[in-house]
Amino acid sequence: MNAKITAEGWQSSLDKFFKKEDKMAVNRRTGAAPGDLLLFVADKASIVNSCLGTLRLELAKRLNLIKKEDFALVWVTKFPLLEYNEEEGRLESVHHPFTSPLEEDLPFLQDRPENVRARAYDIVLNGSEIGAGA
Repeated sequence: MNAKITAEGWQSSLDKFFKKEDKMAVNRRTGAAPGDLLLFVADKASIVNSCLGTLRLELAKRLNLIKKEDFALVWVTKFPLLEYNEEEGRLESVHHPFTSPLEEDLPFLQDRPENVRARAYDIVLNGSEIGAGA
């Protein structure tokens, strides 16, 4: 869903679901001003994150924000150790079942296993994974 910001307020089918003060708070929090577009995604976190990630990359391409001559490396660490599989109805390993948990997260294994992070990493170049380890 989206909301176009105009001098008169939001132009959106979402308008009727938000109080005026809530819309103003959203505008303040996002820095939205007339001429801007707010995009909303609502679902479980994994779907929202995937959708917004795809949208971010598509907009970056369309707006030529990615410089082809640049090489941007990033190490991604502290992944979740486990994620909930809705179809199976259980937690399962994100990387592989032999990945160790971070020592500082060991106290969470019994009561809050979804909060445990893995001793794993990815090396990413320009948005593409080029290596991983645990």
